[in-house]
Amino acid sequence: QETAKKIGRDNKGLLSEARGPLHKAKRKSLKLASQEMKKAVMPTACLVIETISREAARKYREKKKARTAYLEDEVKRLQSLNEYLLRKLQSQAMVETKIIKLRALLVEMQVKIDDELGGFSFQKQCNGLLHS
Repeated sequence: QETAKKIGRDNKGLLSEARGPLHKAKRKSLKLASQEMKKAVMPTACLVIETISREAARKYREKKKARTAYLEDEVKRLQSLNEYLLRKLQSQAMVETKIIKLRALLVEMQVKIDDELGGFSFQKQCNGLLHS
């Protein structure tokens, strides 16, 4: 305490007058002034933080809204593409069915032609072997 008094501070860390420690009333008024300053600064700081927080939340909501809109558009695009591909697949299946029917018809026609020309085709094959 002796050293503290020499450098001008009392045991609570408050400045003391040259003749001794600060009076209780003066310490109390300094403490109240300090508290008032904190009260004045804290709401301002809280308002700044609150404003920053609100701005960040607003930006987040906007970003989320834009992302949602993008994803909804992507879903619509993919649904449209899916419908197009299904139609194309059905069309291709119909073409393949027609090809199968046409092949069957071709085989049937070849059999009829072979039946009608049965003797002639055999004779042509034999004549071809004899003349060579």
